[in-house]
Amino acid sequence: MLGNEKGKRGIQVQFIDRYFNRYFPMSNYQFADSLVFSLKNPIQIPSVCSWLNERIPKESERAQVLFFLAGIASLNGKIEMRERLFLERIRLELSISKEILEHIYSVYESLNAQFEERKSKRPMRRESKIDLYRKILGVTESDDGKAIKKAYRKLAKMYHPDVMTDATEAQKKMAEDKFLEIQTAYEFLLDELVVK
Repeated sequence: MLGNEKGKRGIQVQFIDRYFNRYFPMSNYQFADSLVFSLKNPIQIPSVCSWLNERIPKESERAQVLFFLAGIASLNGKIEMRERLFLERIRLELSISKEILEHIYSVYESLNAQFEERKSKRPMRRESKIDLYRKILGVTESDDGKAIKKAYRKLAKMYHPDVMTDATEAQKKMAEDKFLEIQTAYEFLLDELVVK
């Protein structure tokens, strides 16, 4: 069990390094140094969240913190209950809607399913894709094209890179990645309506 936990931590460190190198390539961020420092000098969640609330007024930009943390939590293929409780605490501290956190879960569920699909070299069942993409957009089986379009537009307003004019390049890149996932879900579900 202990070896398994060490392996997971190693994967998490790799994720964090890749994340910072992708979104903040010029920062020369050394996660290992930060990890050692934070273990010696732990910070309190309310202090960090208060600082973020003061400096990041937009909910969609504060939500990037949840995307990042959920990404770490989902590295083993699913987000465990204790991790969900932690993310819920952060959500409340950052004054982020429950709807956004549910959307984040669905995005990572979709990404993990796509990873498993590529790994197994077997295409995901159509029904599974439909369910995942509905979760991403926050729509139900009974929703029609109009409801799907409305849900898509709502999410597009939050994550479209053009909306993030005041954001940093890293925030724009993160929003672009999320927007592509939303757009894929939208196009797939609209195609499914046409097929029916």
